[in-house]
Amino acid sequence: MEFGKQCRQSGYTLIELMVGLLVGLIVLSGVIYIFLTALRSSTDVLNSTRLNQEVATLSDLMTGELRRAGYWNAQASGAAGTSPYSGDPAGEMALNIVSSTCVLYSYDKQSAGLSTVADTDRSGFRLYPTSGDNGELQYKASAASISDSSQCTNDAGWVSLTDSSFMYVTSLAITDTSESRCYSLTSSAASEAFMSPGCTSFGADPYVTVRVVSVAFSAEVSRDDSWQNRVSETVKIRNNTLTD
Repeated sequence: MEFGKQCRQSGYTLIELMVGLLVGLIVLSGVIYIFLTALRSSTDVLNSTRLNQEVATLSDLMTGELRRAGYWNAQASGAAGTSPYSGDPAGEMALNIVSSTCVLYSYDKQSAGLSTVADTDRSGFRLYPTSGDNGELQYKASAASISDSSQCTNDAGWVSLTDSSFMYVTSLAITDTSESRCYSLTSSAASEAFMSPGCTSFGADPYVTVRVVSVAFSAEVSRDDSWQNRVSETVKIRNNTLTD
């Protein structure tokens, strides 16, 4: 009579499998959390770095351009004559702050030293739209006139300097500071605060206009408005204008 050999089988119980699965899920959750935290941190670093770079670049561009307002190559070279950017007697003003959100300016971009101002020598910056928190900083490369305020409201020729898919410009303020003044050339004590388009209390007496402008704007990341930046600069216009 033969008897079969009995084999004992071993393995995990259902409870043991469930405990192992639970431990695995806990470990996996920890790994996913670390990954998401690292990803969020990388996104924050990228947003901060790019926003700071964009704002710094725009600030340098605006202040650098405005600082050149009124430059005339012929005058810089020592040539005689009246600059067409001086506003006197029949020239045009080199810098016109139409509003706090729009400025028009002109200078001899090609260093040609001509006696007339070309449309391509006139430019501008503006915030568009002026209301809301989804604005763009725009640039105008050519204009028919600096004194014509409609250049700021006419959309023709304006191009955006900012990428709205990444950032919005939420505010722009361009203003003359208290240092913008007119100084009489006949009386060392006579001066008055600058008022566009020029000073009036000197009558026929010659005077020099000094412009010091404040440029401030704010920006935020369009996809995450918790990332914001604000910059404020003071610009001394290098080319004073003489009215005689």
